[in-house]
Amino acid sequence: MNSNKKESNRLIVNFMGGGDFRTDSQGTEFVQYVPLGEWELKDVPYHTSWNWIIPVLRRIKRECEGIPAQLLDYNLYSEIDEVYEAVVWFIQEYNLTPKEVV
Repeated sequence: MNSNKKESNRLIVNFMGGGDFRTDSQGTEFVQYVPLGEWELKDVPYHTSWNWIIPVLRRIKRECEGIPAQLLDYNLYSEIDEVYEAVVWFIQEYNLTPKEVV
């Protein structure tokens, strides 16, 4: 996996509420997900598992009070990598948008 996927996974982890990140002595990055255990960051399966990416889409829907127009072109017939890339793009844009302080 290239570092771009690793950074994209980090972006999604943070959007989903975060995990505890650590780097071992060999430079391998890990994320601790409770109760899912520890994952090597490159192996967090957002880019390979519908079971992992669908909750992200649900969170996006909740945060935006509906599915953003940018994601409406993707459906169950889309390849997971297309949906993954759209989710990453959306989160990058979302992070640039100022949020209301409540």
